[in-house]
Amino acid sequence: MQYSRLFTPLLVLIGAVLFLVLIFAQGIADTPANKEAPLNPDGLVYEMSRDDNGKLWITDYMENEIWKVDPATGNYTVYDGLYGASDGRLDSSGYLWWSNFDEGQLGRLIPGAAQATLWSLPPDSNPLGITFDNNGHVWVADGFEPFLYRFDPSSKELCTYTVPDSDPIFDGASDYILYHNGQIWIGDLELGRILRLNPATNTFTIWKLAADALPEGLAIDNNGHLWWADNWLGELGRLDSQSNPNQITSYVIPSRGIGPAPIQVAVQNGKVWYTDETGHVGSLDPAVANGTTVNVSPSTEMEPPTCESAGTEALADVTTSNGTFEWTSTDYTLAHNSGGWMIYRLPEGAAPYGLATSGSSTWFADQGDDAAPIDPAARAQQLGWLDVTQDPGSKIFLPAVLRP
Repeated sequence: MQYSRLFTPLLVLIGAVLFLVLIFAQGIADTPANKEAPLNPDGLVYEMSRDDNGKLWITDYMENEIWKVDPATGNYTVYDGLYGASDGRLDSSGYLWWSNFDEGQLGRLIPGAAQATLWSLPPDSNPLGITFDNNGHVWVADGFEPFLYRFDPSSKELCTYTVPDSDPIFDGASDYILYHNGQIWIGDLELGRILRLNPATNTFTIWKLAADALPEGLAIDNNGHLWWADNWLGELGRLDSQSNPNQITSYVIPSRGIGPAPIQVAVQNGKVWYTDETGHVGSLDPAVANGTTVNVSPSTEMEPPTCESAGTEALADVTTSNGTFEWTSTDYTLAHNSGGWMIYRLPEGAAPYGLATSGSSTWFADQGDDAAPIDPAARAQQLGWLDVTQDPGSKIFLPAVLRP
């Protein structure tokens, strides 16, 4: 009818405007949200893990602290007095475990309790990374010696596994340890190897990496591939031990100046995120990026453990403090976005280490500048939060609006 025909162009125009407003609003929602919150400016943070309730656990070695952070609310709790804390993680029963690197101990705390329990590991041990298996055991990697430790909290039995040696001069050592499907994984820093222990058979399977390899943080993706950050070669490595057994693929990180020097990895939504000590946080899309694949024939060796009682327990006093972060918006520059790589450059003085991911969120523990405790102008320690709800390289296409 004539009346409706007169209003048709106006209705189309209104619809188009509303459509553009929605697109604009969506664009705002999809903009990466970068935030930071201050950690202890006098400390030195290392590992970070995320528990099943979404809380972050951050280990501060220098200040003998472990922080529990709820990123959604900004609420945090600091547990102080956890000496030599190198890696702190919550087990399925709600106990907080940590490795005491300085005194060769394994600690356990019921969050909120005034005292923690400590067990001594073998003399001259240097405990770093910890993990838990499905039988309730706590596994610990030794950062200086070729040993793995397995502790049974119920029986107090402590078992020591000797990592097979392939060098007449140097022994193996590993910072990090990972449990997956009944197997224990480590990266050998000294001898450039990936090792898998089957505790049921006491058998190590050993893959030798390229010359000068230094495998650090470990992660398993949904396909059962093992990923690691090669701190020395500046690349991310992947071992396919299932569908294409013994294939190792290396992805060289595009250089953004000095480095790169990746230290931790985490897998989320098909992407492999990593922290880079040179002041970058990035992600790799292995479906897009080019890598170099080689076949590596592993060797195997059986090494039964030696087991004994962990002995007398010691107690340590713990103090607890609480607070709430005020997240501050900040600028993480997208320095590279092509070829399957997204690399963010952090503010001057940043040195990200610990890493955790969930959904579109990536959190990292930034050690900051070494000069921070004495120079107020230097970058102090921070907890960073990068939220990328869509690929920054994606484009929005608007349909044409036709006049009637």
